[in-house]
Amino acid sequence: MAVEGSSEVPLVDLRGLSSAECDLQEIATQIHHAFTTIGFVAVMNHNITQKEVDEAWNTVDQFFQLPAHVKQKYAYVS
Repeated sequence: MAVEGSSEVPLVDLRGLSSAECDLQEIATQIHHAFTTIGFVAVMNHNITQKEVDEAWNTVDQFFQLPAHVKQKYAYVS
């Protein structure tokens, strides 16, 4: 994946996402650009609690501790 001028992970602010004056196209453009140039995006003001983030990380950690033959059952095959 090519990096255009920077290797910093872009930060997208989702504050006001639900407001009438929110520019959804601009947010979508920022996210698309981040994924197509850097491959990652960080978001702020997403209204996800720290407890929810911690629970997600714990679930991921539990999954990756499973034996390979168990994880293989969930492999994505296109």
